[in-house]
Amino acid sequence: MEPLNVEVNPKARKTAESINTFDVFSILMGKSQMKGATSDLSSPVFDLLNQLPFFSEAQFADLEQILHIKIKNRKLFKLALLHRSTIPYLQKKFGQNGDYSMLNNERLEFLGDSVFNFIISEFLFLNIDSKDEGLLSNIRSKLINRPILGEVARKLQMEKFVQVSFNAKKLIDAGNLTILSNAMESVVGAIFLDQGFKKTEQFILRILLPLLASSQEHDFSNYKSILMELVQSFGKSFPTYHILGEEGPDHKKKFIMGVYIDNKLLGTGMGITKKEAEQNAAKKVMQLSNFLL
Repeated sequence: MEPLNVEVNPKARKTAESINTFDVFSILMGKSQMKGATSDLSSPVFDLLNQLPFFSEAQFADLEQILHIKIKNRKLFKLALLHRSTIPYLQKKFGQNGDYSMLNNERLEFLGDSVFNFIISEFLFLNIDSKDEGLLSNIRSKLINRPILGEVARKLQMEKFVQVSFNAKKLIDAGNLTILSNAMESVVGAIFLDQGFKKTEQFILRILLPLLASSQEHDFSNYKSILMELVQSFGKSFPTYHILGEEGPDHKKKFIMGVYIDNKLLGTGMGITKKEAEQNAAKKVMQLSNFLL
């Protein structure tokens, strides 16, 4: 069979160098020729995805089980798991004259990164009761962390699905997690386009977030650890904890702990164990406005 040469209409594709302010405005207003071609993969160049010998029915079934979704547009997920290093393979299979620059997961990675950031930010805003924007940013930076996301991708067995060159695979095998991290963001982008916002949010909060938290040296709900790092960033002394009192009978005792910074009592917390009381005290301090100023 003769190699398939891909012809792309130059009027239907713009490079980053040729896009000007008017083009961006046209895209946003939905009047550009580019509209839709790269979101639903209707452009002829993406038809090649159906000719790639990747992803059997069994592999798609495995991917659906891992992601907890029923995939509608398979081309989206083939693209999400296609690394740029495979371009030489595409040239060999379909011909040297084709333009394969769109046949990789980088655009979906761009989208997935933004969606991932937003959902995590919204979750923290709604669930961490703190007036300190710096604290929220600190926690988010721990969760939106490429090496950690790469570890999560490995836990979700993305290595089984991502398509890379031989040399890129050697990098992954050697412990480089960048490719897997990027692929995970691309998959988030694919889920968003294929399933919508609600399903994407469920995937991130129910599957990714617990894995991200468990991959941290300190859980993001470890208020003592977060408070210590925040205090350090302000150049203050480490927080110290002292028991202030006890309540209840021996078999149902509760402890009251105080947290001190520079020998000043800034918050108290109660718990059925001293550790729980310390955590609650640290949480209370972080809820105070401008406590370190």
